Amino acid sequence: MIEKFLTGIDGFDQLTNGGLPKARTTLISGDPGCGKTLFMMSVLVHGAIATGQPAAFISFEERPRDLIDNAASIGLDLQDLIDRKLLVLDHIVPPRESTTEVGDYSLDGLRVRIDMALKRVNGCYVALDTIETLFAIFEDERLIRGELVRLLNNLSNAGVTTLLSGEKGEGRITRRGFEEYISDCVVVLENQTVGDLATRRLRVMKYRGAHHGQNKYPFVLDERGFTIMPLTSALFDHSVSTERFSTGLAALDEATNRGLRRGATVLISGPSGSGKTILSSLIAEAACARGENTLFMSFEESPKELLVNVKSGGADLDRFFGEELAICSARPTLMGLERHLVELYRLVENHKPQIVVIDPMSSLSNAGDRDAVYRTIVRMIDYLKRKRITAILATEPSETGDQDRGIAYSSILDTIIELAYDVTGDSISRHLHVIKARGTAHSHKNIPFLIGEEGLLLGVEDDGHS
Repeated sequence: MIEKFLTGIDGFDQLTNGGLPKARTTLISGDPGCGKTLFMMSVLVHGAIATGQPAAFISFEERPRDLIDNAASIGLDLQDLIDRKLLVLDHIVPPRESTTEVGDYSLDGLRVRIDMALKRVNGCYVALDTIETLFAIFEDERLIRGELVRLLNNLSNAGVTTLLSGEKGEGRITRRGFEEYISDCVVVLENQTVGDLATRRLRVMKYRGAHHGQNKYPFVLDERGFTIMPLTSALFDHSVSTERFSTGLAALDEATNRGLRRGATVLISGPSGSGKTILSSLIAEAACARGENTLFMSFEESPKELLVNVKSGGADLDRFFGEELAICSARPTLMGLERHLVELYRLVENHKPQIVVIDPMSSLSNAGDRDAVYRTIVRMIDYLKRKRITAILATEPSETGDQDRGIAYSSILDTIIELAYDVTGDSISRHLHVIKARGTAHSHKNIPFLIGEEGLLLGVEDDGHS
């Protein structure tokens, strides 16, 4: 087993089963603007703060002042670490026009600069950003590769952990195409635009001597740093509770055999205007009344709009807002799918809810392509299941009627409640049907309901009689 060290980057240590290799070389590659420099900075800063192990950052492009300012954009205080002798920044400017390549050359001068930087703080980690800049003035790739291998081997033998950043080449991981072969671990970052939205992905392309997640994982880079979503629905190993809780509607509790199961995923499906948001709000209100924290993620209404609109259906969420109830409102197209996923993670961490309502889940279809939306929804459901949080998901019928996705959705949805209405002449008759309730006896009958001045009345015919 190789020795690893934790990076402190949310999700990354999970998908690598313990972080990056210690006293070895890791290459961080990607297109411009994908976050290579900030990724390495995040790793070094976490090591310095969490373990007190100093590091040196050698830049061939950015000046120390620029590095300090840029790192502050994701919440990293480099100046504080410099003052505490936990980090040293060194800027090396390779000669360009005045350089003439004659005979053999070596990187002994660079090794001396690295040694000097590490000795200043007694460090054991070094980052080189970016290696292509150093080699841009030379043409003999055989000598470049040999010298780089010698440099990295010397650092590794001295117990130094090395991080390299490399720019992506045409059809290759790096421009030169050999850094990935001499590195022990290779992490590839992507920053692509799908439609009008930026989408970031991370993949651990290579990891010598260690098992790791090999898929592409969405990540977010914002003012709070890196957050990577390695969760997958491939393993159905969630714990299952037998506890049940009331929906706040006696007729629905009876139809679902004493209410919903704690930690279940409940889909409320129905066309526009069928009452999905009102029903979800009534379930949320009942949870808040029991003193349970509830998170409501709305993709169509602002918090004030939601509070006012659901009141017409008998849900008084106002009295719990800001206490048991937290509401997050955002247009699906405001951010990429991975950002919506991270927002869910962070809201759950901050509010610690027992119930999460996502309304409507189907609006996420506007934030990415079909496959990406599907993967995001599965990750959301999987995450909430692992946290033993009850999920109430409102959606349009087309989402559940997708034949290509039916099997996958079926495997992670515990309860499906369908709302529908029929228009006859000048009257509307509404009804609710429990399509599925995994592991639970439930009613197979259509249950009529009304939405009127007295709110949502379940089990009441449209003529006003039970």
